[in-house]
Amino acid sequence: MMKKYTNNEITVTWEPEKCIHSRQCFTNLTKVFDPRKRPWISLEGGDTESIKTAIDNCPSKALGYYANNVSTNETTKAEETMSDDAVKLKLLANGPIEFNGECVIIDKEGNESYKTGKFFLCRCGASSNKPFCDGSHRKVEFQG
Repeated sequence: MMKKYTNNEITVTWEPEKCIHSRQCFTNLTKVFDPRKRPWISLEGGDTESIKTAIDNCPSKALGYYANNVSTNETTKAEETMSDDAVKLKLLANGPIEFNGECVIIDKEGNESYKTGKFFLCRCGASSNKPFCDGSHRKVEFQG
C-alpha cells in the first residue's frame, strides 16, 4: 500500500513492500527521513532538491516523488544534447549503477529481458539478484 507525503512543491511516495531498508534516505537526509518518528517522513526537514536527490538514491525505488506543479521546463546541458533514445547511467558513490531509460538485458545464456524506467545494476558483485542491485554493497562495504 503506497503512502504519500506532500509539501507545496512535491509529493513523496513510499511503498513499504518494496523497501529493503538500505537506510540511504535516513543516512543522506536525517531531518526528512527518520524511522524512529511517526510519520517517519517529514518534508519540512529539507528543501525539495535535497529530498529529490535522497529519493533518487533509493536502491529499491520504494521511495518516489512527483511534482505537485508539473509545469517545469528545467533541463540540464547534457539533457539538451541527448537524443530521444539516449539512456542515463549514474554511478552512485559506493553503490550501484542507476540506469534510467529503455534497454534489453541479455544474460549469459542469451535470454533477453526488456527493462524501462529507473532501476539499479550491481557494481559490487555481491547481489543475489544479479545483474540488479539488492543492497548487498553495504554488507560487503563496497568502495567505488
